[in-house]
Amino acid sequence: NPAYVMRKKRNASIMLAVKMVKEGKASAVVGAGPTGGIFAAAMQVLDTIEGLSRPVIGGPFLGFTPGTILIDMGGNVDSRPDQLLDFGIIGLVYARKWMGIQNPSVALLSNGAEEGKGNEVVKEAYQLYKKSGLNFTGNVEGDDIARGKANVVVCDGFVGNIIGKTCEGLGDVWASWLEDKLGEKLSTAELDAIKREIKQKMNPAESAGGGPLWGLNGVVCKAHGSSNAQQIASTIGAAKKAVEVDLVGSFEKGLKTVKSAINGQ
Repeated sequence: NPAYVMRKKRNASIMLAVKMVKEGKASAVVGAGPTGGIFAAAMQVLDTIEGLSRPVIGGPFLGFTPGTILIDMGGNVDSRPDQLLDFGIIGLVYARKWMGIQNPSVALLSNGAEEGKGNEVVKEAYQLYKKSGLNFTGNVEGDDIARGKANVVVCDGFVGNIIGKTCEGLGDVWASWLEDKLGEKLSTAELDAIKREIKQKMNPAESAGGGPLWGLNGVVCKAHGSSNAQQIASTIGAAKKAVEVDLVGSFEKGLKTVKSAINGQ
């Protein structure tokens, strides 16, 4: 268990790196180790911003719709309705500050577009969203994601992780299929370029490297364990940008504003 290991290994490199952020000796930390270990270290040392129970993972995950982000993509496999609302607020702030979308639309991922669709958690979250004051456009279905019907698509981490990895796997399968169909018609260089573009369209993180874990009280960026030098450099760039745009402060302010509106304060 990552949290147990972090308590036992107080001087693990990830713990020391995160402590430097806590103490103000560093502005951000970048790690390419196991996600669970990075999460555990960050939670123990930094905790989450005020008003958020757990950090989340999200971002643009499909190159065909760069203006759409999915949240949560694996940080929380069981989520309450109020947490799904928190995810949407965090996603909205990210879309504004990071992607430059002025009035991002937010939608819940469900098995139908109608208000009554979804499991009990989604149905209850729907009612919270209606009172949130966000640019809430209702439910979207799985096929709506690739059509870009919302800028922020909200789901729990169990569903989001499966969607992200399904798209990643489809990119690999399509690339292999094209190689079989076009291998004799295109040069090796042309075929390699097409395969690379398809994989990047279906899994932008392959080229981006990684990005910030959202909702922590400090900037922590996670890179893939198999990242090459360019991907690590890209993740460091993401950490720098998160500090420059005050992503942490913006998340905290966004949560307070929406929750105050809901509570009538």
